[in-house]
Amino acid sequence: MDQTGISLLRSVTLNCWFVSQAFGAMLAPLITDSCGRKMAYVIASSIMTLAAVIQYLGTVTLYPELLIAGRALCALCSPLSDAALILYLQECSPLEMRGAFSFLGEIGYGSMCVLGMILGLKNVFGDSLTRLLGFSAIPQLFGVFFLLLIPETPKYLMITQNDRKGALKSLEFFQGQRKENEAVLDEYLCEAREEGEIKKGSLKEIFTTWHLRNAAYLSCMILTLTLPFYPILQSSTYFLLKLEIPR
Repeated sequence: MDQTGISLLRSVTLNCWFVSQAFGAMLAPLITDSCGRKMAYVIASSIMTLAAVIQYLGTVTLYPELLIAGRALCALCSPLSDAALILYLQECSPLEMRGAFSFLGEIGYGSMCVLGMILGLKNVFGDSLTRLLGFSAIPQLFGVFFLLLIPETPKYLMITQNDRKGALKSLEFFQGQRKENEAVLDEYLCEAREEGEIKKGSLKEIFTTWHLRNAAYLSCMILTLTLPFYPILQSSTYFLLKLEIPR
């Protein structure tokens, strides 16, 4: 393979993540609302486990197509997994602790990044891409098994499924048997009625309303601060080799 083919293969391998993630972000709200939070989380975790196995096989068989396919499949389900996790943390936690629980997702993400950095060290798994990718499927299997054991969120069962008995059992599972549980379920119903009475906005409204438009501009400006991060994340090895930094 010539240098052009190598550059093309490297670009596809790195950038397929962002393309697939964009499609996954569009599918995430549809799946979590139609299938439920638990089923969405199980689907995402199962497919990401399969993606890890596909990437492992790609390194064993030396087929870059498998590596790209596994990476794209993992990226497709990544937003779904994130959305399901956030919904679980918000809908299963007590109201007074909901804000604190919402940070647990970022804490877990950061912890796994640290673990990945440790496993990527040369004296651990860093000298073998096959072992590094194969190891990632192990915690995923435990995660899928754990998700099968926990119930659906009480809020989804109460509002969407209209299953008060199931919602009460789920609430007792996550928060324990409390005398306030029945009142919490009634609050879910009141919240659903209030949301139904609120007039739904549109994408056009964001650009025609002054404060919404400025908020969107500020959000885009803040997101540009993340742009320098991704080249380092994706191509740090390439940069360091070009700089001839010793290993």
